[in-house]
Amino acid sequence: PIRKIAGILRYTAARIELQLHESLTPLRQGKTIIDNRVITYPVVHGTTRDGEAVTLLTAHRAGWSFKFGSGGLRNPEKLISSFLLIGAHIPKDFLFHKMSFRVPGLQIWLSWPNIAYAVERQETTGSTINLYRVGGTSKETSRVLSINSNLDWYFSYESTSDQYTSIAVKVSAWTAVHPDSPQSLLWYFEQLDKITTMLTFLAGSPMSPDCIKVSIGEKHQDVSVMVTLRDMKLCPYNGLYEFFMPRNEMKVDITDAINRWFEAYPKLLMPIQLANSVLASDKLWLHVEFLSLMQALEGYHRALFDGNYMEEGNYESVKKTLVDAIPVCLGSDHKDSLRSRIRYGNQISLRRRLVELADGFSGKIRQAVFGGDGEIPRSWIDTRNYYTHWDEELSANVLDTQGMYNANVRLRHFLRILYLKILGIPTDA
Repeated sequence: PIRKIAGILRYTAARIELQLHESLTPLRQGKTIIDNRVITYPVVHGTTRDGEAVTLLTAHRAGWSFKFGSGGLRNPEKLISSFLLIGAHIPKDFLFHKMSFRVPGLQIWLSWPNIAYAVERQETTGSTINLYRVGGTSKETSRVLSINSNLDWYFSYESTSDQYTSIAVKVSAWTAVHPDSPQSLLWYFEQLDKITTMLTFLAGSPMSPDCIKVSIGEKHQDVSVMVTLRDMKLCPYNGLYEFFMPRNEMKVDITDAINRWFEAYPKLLMPIQLANSVLASDKLWLHVEFLSLMQALEGYHRALFDGNYMEEGNYESVKKTLVDAIPVCLGSDHKDSLRSRIRYGNQISLRRRLVELADGFSGKIRQAVFGGDGEIPRSWIDTRNYYTHWDEELSANVLDTQGMYNANVRLRHFLRILYLKILGIPTDA
């Protein structure tokens, strides 16, 4: 609190950096010039030249040096952080009342037309008047039981006009998380990740936010949150039917869908992260994309299904018999390798996992996703196993370049439909 230092604050989506003219931690007498201590400042408060209050949370020292010139000795310091709050000096471990975030494309996906157009004819003069009306559905609220919170969906408008030349209105949609009791910033970002991931699977496009605000409890005072989101991609869609599953086609209540998603999310956390990353990527090599999609499907099955040939307790005796049968003449590395294979010998094959995942699909869906007779192609399994184990006996059935491209398209749809099932969306939708 007693150190006030000038500096330059820079923000990009990948980095928040504060370059200070002096160090916040002053030199101590008797210490050497070289100081390699790892220093973290829990909170740094500042004020911009325009008088705006800013807060850096958990700022780490990323650079530290000495400069000696005609003006004397200087000790500049560089800090980096993942969170920059603009609009207030926030104390450490502050609990916020609400978080709101704007998502490009959300106003279309929600399927709420908020711009209406009409033409009126003046009977007395014969002239026409073009009428535009902006507004309609103002807000919808979903109660999320697992986090004791309300989830609000609402619209905002920005307009510019003059009396003579032009009028322009831009419509945006927001989501707000409003818990029963104030929560930490990290808690809100956990919920933000759940919501945007759900929207991504539904939309068939990344649904990252481009603006985030938090409420500090003061009336009409929200704080903007700048955060480093290295993988942030915004939705490029401009039409309703560009979306994989628009809200008005879900055939399930959105509150029910959200609650299903939040309940399942902890079990599916790791598979969801893998699936979301590969679905949001558009420049992956074919082979990398294929193997990642197969891994994401296997992870989905492992998270939700038992995946064993027999009861684990019954397998213990089988495992002991197999381990005891390992010849004593084998080397220790060979024995360890066989024990490892026996340990996982009760787990079902990849093919059976995929078959179980597809069992709930109707015949029409199976043909659309898998092609042919609606069965999972054997070439998918053999290609994955070949590039995993390099078994030359499988090479004759490995997909070629065009076949792998086609398989990737189908696997993406397979994965999306499985996650739509988590939301309770019926297969006919």
